[in-house]
Amino acid sequence: MINYEQEKKVSHLLHLVLSCLSFGFWLPIWFIVCLSVSLENRGIRKRNKKKEAALMAKIDDNGRLRL
Repeated sequence: MINYEQEKKVSHLLHLVLSCLSFGFWLPIWFIVCLSVSLENRGIRKRNKKKEAALMAKIDDNGRLRL
């Protein structure tokens, strides 16, 4: 079994509330958090694809696992 990494999520509701309470001053921080999480998730997806490809390379045409 492959140990996949979980993608990160942004709590948009929390950031919306903080932006409203701070009269919009929180908006740049929200943008930076979204950008950071997006870039991190891109790396996670790449690593998960590599893990899956490595596993598929170990399975032969008959569906048996090569060690």
